[in-house]
Amino acid sequence: MFQGLNVGVEAGQQGNRGGSAICFETPADYEITVAGKKLIGSAQLRRHKAVLQHGSLPLQGDIGRICDVLVYPDPLARETARQQVAQLATTLEAASGRCISWQATAQAFQQAFATEFDLELVPGTLTPKESWRLEVLRHEVYGTPGWTFKR
Repeated sequence: MFQGLNVGVEAGQQGNRGGSAICFETPADYEITVAGKKLIGSAQLRRHKAVLQHGSLPLQGDIGRICDVLVYPDPLARETARQQVAQLATTLEAASGRCISWQATAQAFQQAFATEFDLELVPGTLTPKESWRLEVLRHEVYGTPGWTFKR
């Protein structure tokens, strides 16, 4: 799927992002880069005995757009951050020279996981108990202003 894409694994900043909220700003150890630019953004939060891992692979578009939803002290700081992200990060389209659909990217990830971990991925649906729990969490936790704005 991604033949010809010279992907590297960056031995970078040992996870130190300097407090930046932009997961694309600085490659940490073992993050994926192309031509020295970060391709996959990753963030992790560890609290108590839990770990929340987030990762994103921007397929196309303006990588600096992430700065539009973050808080900055003034417009100049926002623009500086946008320019920095554009210099340090890339999209799959920019890295490969072609537009790769979400479906093709998802299929490539599925194949890679199955191959790498020697397993068979089987599509499925949520159980009734899982569906019930989803609705409870959606309405009582994640859909509430208290959750959204608790930061």
